[in-house]
Amino acid sequence: MCSGCTLAEMEEYATQVEALREKLNRCRQQVTTFSERDELFGVQPKEYTELQELQAQFELYFNLWSTTSDFHASHALWMTGPFIELDAQKVVDNVDNWYKLMFKLEKALADQAPEPAKVAEEMRKKIE
Repeated sequence: MCSGCTLAEMEEYATQVEALREKLNRCRQQVTTFSERDELFGVQPKEYTELQELQAQFELYFNLWSTTSDFHASHALWMTGPFIELDAQKVVDNVDNWYKLMFKLEKALADQAPEPAKVAEEMRKKIE
C-alpha cells in the first residue's frame, strides 16, 4: 500500500480488501457453524479470538481503501455529472463522514502502518 498511488492502484486495493472482507465473513460464518455443532454434541464451543482480532485489524484497511474508492468515484461524478442532479445534503454528509473517518484512520494507523497512515492523511487533505 502506498502513498501517492495512482487511481487504478487505489481501485485495485479497494477490490482486494472487498474480496478479503468477504473471505473473513465466510470464516466467521464457519466459526458460527462450528460452535453450533459443538453445542449439539455437548462440547464447549471453541473461541476463535484470532479471527476476531484479525477482523478488527483488517477493518482499518477496509475502511481506508473502500472510502478512498468511494471518494474518487463520487468526486468524478460531482465534477463531470449534471450539477442539477447533485444532492447537496448527501454530498455534505459524505464529505463530513469521510473527513472524520480519514482523520481517525490517520491516527490509528500512524504507529503500526506509516504508509497507509500517509494515504489517510492525503485523502483527508483531498476531502478537505
